[in-house]
Amino acid sequence: MTIPKKLLVLTYNFPPWGGGASIRIRKFVKYLLRLDWEIHVVTIRESYLDPAAPTDPDTLKDVEGCRIHRTGSLEPSTRYKNAIRQASGLAPDGSTMQEKGIAGKGIAFL
Repeated sequence: MTIPKKLLVLTYNFPPWGGGASIRIRKFVKYLLRLDWEIHVVTIRESYLDPAAPTDPDTLKDVEGCRIHRTGSLEPSTRYKNAIRQASGLAPDGSTMQEKGIAGKGIAFL
């Protein structure tokens, strides 16, 4: 009886975000997928990425087949940036709160 090979990866840096840490974990996942591992990755939502950070959506092709679970971030600087965005009328994804129809409703994006 063969035991299924499963892996849960918890990482802050994952495609489409670029950078050294993202490349390492992407390649790690890519090659384990080729060896028939079932992989789940828990990482941050793309809206929590620094807008100045390099991104490459094509890097997600390397990890097709793994299940990516995106979540919020408790990183203090992220919470601070989102509070500043809210104060300036922007949602974490960069859209305006007016576009979302929630302007002036006291909603915090934390």
